[in-house]
Amino acid sequence: MAFSKVLSSDPDYYVKAFEERTKRQQRKNVLVDWTNQLVKNQLIGSVTIGKRPLKVLGVGSGSGEVELGNISKLLEVFSSIEVTVLEPSKKYIDIYKESLEKSKLKGLTYQWRQQTLDEYRADVGASIKYDIILSVSSLYYVDDLKDSLKYLYEILEHGGKYCLILVTETTGCYRLWKNFSSLYQSVASFNQISSREVIDGLKALNIGYELERTRNDIDVTECFNQGSIEGKYMIDFLSQVVNLRESVSESTYSEFVDFLKNISAPQEGYGSKLWLESGWEATFVKKQ
Repeated sequence: MAFSKVLSSDPDYYVKAFEERTKRQQRKNVLVDWTNQLVKNQLIGSVTIGKRPLKVLGVGSGSGEVELGNISKLLEVFSSIEVTVLEPSKKYIDIYKESLEKSKLKGLTYQWRQQTLDEYRADVGASIKYDIILSVSSLYYVDDLKDSLKYLYEILEHGGKYCLILVTETTGCYRLWKNFSSLYQSVASFNQISSREVIDGLKALNIGYELERTRNDIDVTECFNQGSIEGKYMIDFLSQVVNLRESVSESTYSEFVDFLKNISAPQEGYGSKLWLESGWEATFVKKQ
């Protein structure tokens, strides 16, 4: 049985579900801190631009919570940066703009595009090149992963570098998606992929890459508390389905929750809470 509405098709609901998932991470601000370190170790020093501004493309920039921190790190070395933001959610763009204004960062020029990567490609093609491309958890929503990897490489300046971050193949979300892959067969706007598929795509394109990983598990205890609105948002985020319980049969929903419980476990020091493995892998590609 296929559901009718993927999470990404409802930006406002996606924000609520994503925020609930973020609140239940084992360690706070891990993604922000980790990506800032990646910018320092992997991007700064590897890109040479001369005297012109650094050109950065954010793919699925979200609220800017992660990306703005990354940009501020780049500003420590590059005094002038032109940033193009691709983000389909108007709410997220508004939050990003507000955070940017509060940051008082200097030397930045922004272009805001309320678009997906596929929509941007249809409008602009490969006419604009970038020195750095940042994509955190956004390639799940492209039409064709391999073709998108090729396109992102094409729009890099020579010597430019892109950073793509997706869940690892061992993370709980990925295991859920793969175990219930039949749910997604009629939905073209969500790809059940991990960093492993990115690596496979780059290998097929004969494009070299570097990898870095981090882990930050999720408290899923509320998912098993019937009537919990927090648990509902969590299940919908993990499944990437709006109102999963109302969208699939009762037996399918029960199977999903039972499987989630089976791959979750308590951890020392956290009492009876149940934790789901969660981790990301960053894939770096430099255009030679």
